[in-house]
Amino acid sequence: MGSGTAKCGGLRVLLRAPYPPPYGGIASHIVSLIPGLKANGAEDIAVLYFGGRNEIQSIEGAKVYRCDLRVHTWRILLPQNWPIGWEVMRAFRGARLGWRTLMVELTKTIVTNKVAMMHQCNVASFYQSNGSLELLPLSRLWGQSRGIVLTVFGEVYDSADFINPRLELFGRLLEAPAAVLASSEHCARSFKQLGIARQVRAVYYGVDLKRFEDDGTLRVRERAKLGVTEADHLLLFLGRFEAEMGLDQLINMAPVLMTRAPSVKLILAGAKGPLVESALHLQRAYPDRVMVMNDVSFALQPSLYAASDLVLAPSRDQRACMGLAIKEAMAASRPVVGGDSGGIPEAIAHEETGLLVPLDEHGKVDQARFVEAVVSLLGDRQKRVEMGRKARLRAEHLFSEETTVRRIADVFIGVMPSA
Repeated sequence: MGSGTAKCGGLRVLLRAPYPPPYGGIASHIVSLIPGLKANGAEDIAVLYFGGRNEIQSIEGAKVYRCDLRVHTWRILLPQNWPIGWEVMRAFRGARLGWRTLMVELTKTIVTNKVAMMHQCNVASFYQSNGSLELLPLSRLWGQSRGIVLTVFGEVYDSADFINPRLELFGRLLEAPAAVLASSEHCARSFKQLGIARQVRAVYYGVDLKRFEDDGTLRVRERAKLGVTEADHLLLFLGRFEAEMGLDQLINMAPVLMTRAPSVKLILAGAKGPLVESALHLQRAYPDRVMVMNDVSFALQPSLYAASDLVLAPSRDQRACMGLAIKEAMAASRPVVGGDSGGIPEAIAHEETGLLVPLDEHGKVDQARFVEAVVSLLGDRQKRVEMGRKARLRAEHLFSEETTVRRIADVFIGVMPSA
């Protein structure tokens, strides 16, 4: 997609998504999507994120709104918003959301509608169904004036306790958008397991391939900075500090792994989560071999991949749509040892670009087999290099940022109302 094309001419889009990193894979995707859409003729891009801050910024040609909902609840009392309140009550009647949740969804609906009107958006893109309930009343309010896109991930697995008792609500929610996307075939199939037959199209989220290129300079510099020699084997986990990422399993197996392979040093990096203290406890037990890095900056990530020898992704159950870290590792020419779960097998080609380890009867990665897989690769440098080379080629074929932007731009233009 060259900057000379005007594929997105006329597009004025609202992205209802977390931003910026390190809020996770969606935020990293938005980082590349904004300049990609702008370079291809998008007229206006607004990003709206409901979090703990209240500020407005201009970033990469987009207007970014970070909203603390508590600051905006007064808007419910404005007479011009009463029709929105009526629509919210209609949309969620019988959904058993609770009064507090209804007030949150009402506030989200009001704020999202206001931003969409301010920017005269003709397309609104929402991310994660259970975090985008306001989409339903907004679809009624907007009618045909705005095209709506929803992208689903692993919420069927992450939030089953919330979704399963409300299948009628989620059936209506998935029918409302003009297009529903997923970031893997695995997640595209997820709602069908619940009897919701809405067609969902998989669009793989790509990464900036150039960002992860290294001629060896970055590797040497970062390993020196970390105190890692070429005789050491550096293993990297990069993800949220949560059990669904398999970090609890990795912490449990780390002592065995380091005993089996005395050359191993381990970096646990990523956004803070419930397992931070467990990770720090492991670091205190092995201060010379374990490094914990929380809320790693976006700029530092390529250096960590370059410094590593293997990337570990022991995700559990079926939650992971694919895993952004896996694709970034592949772009950095690093093999990945991952759990054979969710959409991960769509990324890792077993025995070609990395190794897939089966899950045990509890839906967690088999620890003994995971350790064995890691040790086997540490003992074969040539195999690691060849896997890394093939991983890069696979990333170029499947996970190009440019391809992702082009496909999503096609969707946005396809749902944009006619002038």
